[in-house]
Amino acid sequence: MSEEGNWRDEAAIELARQYRGELALAKTHEDQERVARAGRALALERADGILKAAKALGIHLETQASETPEISEKAREPNASASTSAREIVLEHLRSNPGAKSAELKTVIEDQMGREIHYKTPGMTLYRLAQENLVRREGHRWFAVTDDQQREREQQEQEFDL
Repeated sequence: MSEEGNWRDEAAIELARQYRGELALAKTHEDQERVARAGRALALERADGILKAAKALGIHLETQASETPEISEKAREPNASASTSAREIVLEHLRSNPGAKSAELKTVIEDQMGREIHYKTPGMTLYRLAQENLVRREGHRWFAVTDDQQREREQQEQEFDL
């Protein structure tokens, strides 16, 4: 092999290594940002609760506008859906984004709830929804079952019961 070919091979290997490293670093930053957003949303929710409790007791907290971050609708949004269950989030997401994987659903649930969830939550939620014939699986991808598909299944079940 010529020296030029050897040089190009080594350069290709090094560039591929650097590329993979940068992608891994970007993923790490993405994960850190998600955790930071969730932490910020929870801290703002707690601060808002403290402020409401103080007002209910007739206590006016002295704050300067620059010290108090504005609690925007976006910041409240993840916590507003804290009452929304993982089940509802999964069904809604699968209806609008068919073919999602469990790991993707974990991120969606965490983003909407504004907190981290147990790693088994998406899988167990999907299993329960599948038992109720609300979702179906193809390989590693999940799909919401449409009303037509549910009616067809019910008709098939009735035919076999006769």
